[in-house]
Amino acid sequence: MNVKRLFRAVAPLFLLMPLALPAGCRSSDSRIGKEPLTLRIGYSSAAEFGRRYADRLSREFPEWTIEIVPSGGLLSGREPNPAGWLREHSVDLIYLPPASFRTVAGRGLLLDLEARLEADPELSASFRPNLLELSRLYGNGRPYGLIPSFYGEAVAVNRRTFEENGILVPDRFDGWADLVMLARRFDRGLLTPYEGPFDWIRGMGDSIGLSLRDEEDGSYELDTPAWRRLWLLAARGLLSGSVRVGGDGDLSSFANGDYAMALVGFQELERLKNADGELDWTVLPLPSDFRSPGRSSRIVPDGFLSIPRSSAQPDAAWEALSFLLEDEADRQAAERKADDAKSEMENEMENEMENEMENESESVSESVSGSVSGSESRTDGPVSFGFPSLRPVSALGTDRWSRAVEAVAGRPPLPPLDEKPLPDSLREEADKAFRLAVERSIPVEAALRNLQAEADEGKLPPG
Repeated sequence: MNVKRLFRAVAPLFLLMPLALPAGCRSSDSRIGKEPLTLRIGYSSAAEFGRRYADRLSREFPEWTIEIVPSGGLLSGREPNPAGWLREHSVDLIYLPPASFRTVAGRGLLLDLEARLEADPELSASFRPNLLELSRLYGNGRPYGLIPSFYGEAVAVNRRTFEENGILVPDRFDGWADLVMLARRFDRGLLTPYEGPFDWIRGMGDSIGLSLRDEEDGSYELDTPAWRRLWLLAARGLLSGSVRVGGDGDLSSFANGDYAMALVGFQELERLKNADGELDWTVLPLPSDFRSPGRSSRIVPDGFLSIPRSSAQPDAAWEALSFLLEDEADRQAAERKADDAKSEMENEMENEMENEMENESESVSESVSGSVSGSESRTDGPVSFGFPSLRPVSALGTDRWSRAVEAVAGRPPLPPLDEKPLPDSLREEADKAFRLAVERSIPVEAALRNLQAEADEGKLPPG
């Protein structure tokens, strides 16, 4: 391990020092980092860049002048021509959302980073499972950009509820049928975050790489064997009453122990972490694709850090890119360690209070009050941008949070779907058709055939 990374592995251990310390005190040992130069970075705005990275890049490379070139239209989707924007703006490093990244990479406007990754095996090995593969999938086989952070989903399991019902917690789900059938063994088996039945069905399809549109002409593909299977599966789950959808999937119903399982993402896992002492939970990967066992596509990049071919400072841009990747991971690890240390100190203080107090009920009251206060203080922390793609060198990787993140990122990814937002009319008609089927007015297969016929007749807008 080189000196700079070893130092950053030790720095986060000083938990009571400012959280910016690990990144701020890391000094570059590269020749490039010591030379004066100007590095132009395309980001939504200088304010947003500062919100995410503060001045850590400037402190890491004090000889550099960092210029932020606003690219808000790229991130918001308002820029209709990402390739044209990049040709018109001179930047050395750029942060691109997934859709713009695929367009720009497809036009050959970004550097292939493969050789640089091969020259830095330590950085490559630091990526969480499958994040480098996902970068290559978005770049049509080549790493034209690297993912600093990502979002994803997994299945949270209430171990106590399983134990009370005499049911073993599985090691994995080989398909959505496994998960739904297991949920049906409980009165309240699975909590989902989806607004309606069709959203849940589409979420299951997304996770196994199913598209609702034909790749060539964009027509709807609603009534296919794969989608039909998911409709029937969703009907079984909802008819049993063991699966919950409908916009009221508040995670508190799982955190309170009411549900055996819940579909969770980054925010939900953050909340579960804070409920650690009250809930005996673990996390399993999402069900995999029955056509591609062991693979799932529910890992979503927050964005890509890329170096344009036109960069005037490609070597410096790579230094900055790799620093920002590592900074994202180590900063979150330092914050989590400080967070855990604070919780431990609060617990020790609460225990001391309990020993000193003669009235047990007063001790319990103070303990609850302290716990709530700690939770509120954590919500005031910096905004996070999902799970970091690198494993922080300071993390041991054995705590519950690390295992949860590995469950989210553990499935090898499927190629990303390039699908436009669905019109509200389709969602409304699909939910209506599904509810008719669930109420047994018509079979699920007939409801799906009717929906496909409406799409074929042009009664549903293309979006």
